[in-house]
Amino acid sequence: MNERVKRMKESLRISKYPLCVEFFRLANESLEQTGGEPMLLRRSKLHAHILDNCTIFIEDDDLLCGSGASKPFGLEMSYEYGVWTKDEVESLKSEIYTITPEDEEELYEERCNHGM
Repeated sequence: MNERVKRMKESLRISKYPLCVEFFRLANESLEQTGGEPMLLRRSKLHAHILDNCTIFIEDDDLLCGSGASKPFGLEMSYEYGVWTKDEVESLKSEIYTITPEDEEELYEERCNHGM
């Protein structure tokens, strides 16, 4: 096994996977900015805002890059399902996921659904 593969194998050893709220945050930003516009435009602008602003990370030893979450090995909490409840998050935390206190607090903030 070469050194690059050894490093990659070692990087896979994590005990908990992060829950990510970046797409959720970016979706709310876009919805707040586009209130009153036609729904088709709002959804298009929402996706464009996420693509323009989402975190892109490339691991040092990766030959193929890309991720569906904003943190390595993360689970991006989709904004399309609305506000996540504490029970849902606690259930995930009791299994194999972790979330920062700041991100968890953001999920619980009172937000209107912005007409979606």
